[in-house]
Amino acid sequence: MKPHLYMLLVATLALGSVAGAIHAANVDLESGTIFGSCVYVDAKYGSAQSDISPADFAQLDLEPGDLLAITFDGISLQVPYVYIPGDVPPGSLLAFQYGGGLFVGLQYGNFVVEYGIEAGMSVEVTLLEKGGYAAELAVQHLERPTDRASYESDEAYANFRMISCGTIAENRLYRSCHPASGDSRSPYAAALMTDAAIRTVVNVGESPDGLESAYSYNSLYRALGLGGKVLALDLGLVVEGQIFREGAKRAVEFIAMGEAPFLIHCWEGKDRTGVLAAILEALLGASLEEIVADYMTTYSNYYGITANHALYEDTAGLIVSKLEEMGQGETVTSENVNAVVERYVLEELGVSEDVLALLRAVLEP
Repeated sequence: MKPHLYMLLVATLALGSVAGAIHAANVDLESGTIFGSCVYVDAKYGSAQSDISPADFAQLDLEPGDLLAITFDGISLQVPYVYIPGDVPPGSLLAFQYGGGLFVGLQYGNFVVEYGIEAGMSVEVTLLEKGGYAAELAVQHLERPTDRASYESDEAYANFRMISCGTIAENRLYRSCHPASGDSRSPYAAALMTDAAIRTVVNVGESPDGLESAYSYNSLYRALGLGGKVLALDLGLVVEGQIFREGAKRAVEFIAMGEAPFLIHCWEGKDRTGVLAAILEALLGASLEEIVADYMTTYSNYYGITANHALYEDTAGLIVSKLEEMGQGETVTSENVNAVVERYVLEELGVSEDVLALLRAVLEP
């Protein structure tokens, strides 16, 4: 289980009995609104617990896959109702029932800090759209084979590939699952990393504390790390949040000052890696179609989702939505995606023009 999901579930388990003990929510069937209160906030892991119970939800026929409008003392949010925290992409809001109470959180983020949530706040829940998150929920429940024999190649199994869209030169930038984690994919990613002669690594999946363990699984990874050529940062995926902005800035600057070939990875090489890759691709002139195609290669590798698959558009929408968040809601197209991301990197991340020039110089032919 991924660290963030595990910690959120641990916090949930620890708090699970609180809502049932003090349940006092009211359901207004006429307006379709549940009125409750926030009974606990977990400042460390970032979830908020209310006294709104599964029985309250049943009165309004609310079920996982519905899109909810949830308000904390006037702070209005659109939140998918799901089974568990892992049912939403990193960086997304979520609501789920556990132990008699409704929890609201932010996957790979701190909900209570980002939104200023405090215990005692009023909580209101209404249905925004029945089944409004059903398709996305299906994407999150995809399962992939874990054995090498089920994949066409070592590259597909390790989700390892060269990024060459836009003006990025060949053999400059790669992406992968974790090449030093000790799982079944890791040795394949490690071998491919060695074959590609990787010189610099950006690990967006864990803090520096996790590197010592990683070094025990991959000798090249260890050598690069001890030589200062591995940047480890727990990036998160709230692109408007401080944690992501600071981490993404460090990653861009580290690559700009580094030596190619570069490898970027998290645990699966899917979410955090996918967003950082999209930023780099857009900065190097890639079209929206190229960015989406690279992102969707992961879903083809892991889940067999290709262009004709029923879930292709919903899945591709995950990366498009992140790009649009960078553009503060502006619709992203191939005509504006480069400008949208460059503005975000310069103005929101605070990367300098000089660093951006160095980044392009190190990645272009």
